[in-house]
Amino acid sequence: MPYERWPDYDQNHFPIPAVADIGQGRCAALWEWTAVPRDELLRGRRRVTLQDQGIYIFLQRLIHSLSRFAPPVTALKEASAHVLAEAELEYSWVMELLDGDPDSTHLTQLVSEFDAFMTAENRRNTLRTDRKRVAAEVDAEIRRRREAT
Repeated sequence: MPYERWPDYDQNHFPIPAVADIGQGRCAALWEWTAVPRDELLRGRRRVTLQDQGIYIFLQRLIHSLSRFAPPVTALKEASAHVLAEAELEYSWVMELLDGDPDSTHLTQLVSEFDAFMTAENRRNTLRTDRKRVAAEVDAEIRRRREAT
């Protein structure tokens, strides 16, 4: 499927850009679901990542593929923007606090500490209404932790 045609192509497919280096005009068939063991989801094997807008469009295409209803992208953004904001904050937390090579134990510990920090003082829910405040609190905690080491 040529990338330029994907908006009006069969709604059961999602394009994979050539930058993924798996071939020109490739797409994912949304009805072909496969469970992947966690151990195979290695960062080094990742070919591409989607920006927020790409995630919303992917969700729209996936929902349409499963239900024949295409929710407006604005509704998907409203419903999930705080989740993507949390994922970005977690990524910053891990990258800033991870020393050297990531071993799974240290990485798991950092993710657990981030989860506890977001749960404390209801920060996770506050992301829905005040992302800037929560982001500032996360940044301050990262700085505090870096200075303590």
